[in-house]
Amino acid sequence: MDTEVKNNLELSEEVKHELDRINKDIREKSEQEEQYRHRLVRERNKAAYQKRMMNPEYKARTRRLIEKGGTVEHFYPVTKDLTTEEFYELVEDLQKDLSIQAKLNQGMKKIISRREAMDDGTVPLQSETC
Repeated sequence: MDTEVKNNLELSEEVKHELDRINKDIREKSEQEEQYRHRLVRERNKAAYQKRMMNPEYKARTRRLIEKGGTVEHFYPVTKDLTTEEFYELVEDLQKDLSIQAKLNQGMKKIISRREAMDDGTVPLQSETC
């Protein structure tokens, strides 16, 4: 074999090896880039979550929802075994019942009247609050 051809083949092998190494480096860098992007998204989500959790309105809403949910479970213990979907279905069925809507509206009017009376400085009679 001619020396020049042999040198070209060796050079070709060296070039091939170098290209393989470069391609491997590119794949590794791409994987690293994807990992960094994923980490960046996680950190942004974490920052947004922490910001939301520090918001007093969010904390107040969470507390209110927990208290009201606990009240429902207290008076209607059977609801604790319902899935979220089942609970929504139950509430939707109750919402469709006109007699329940009337009782809810009546109860809300009574509570609002009591609040207004307290704001006026008058105290409602015990029989009015029951």
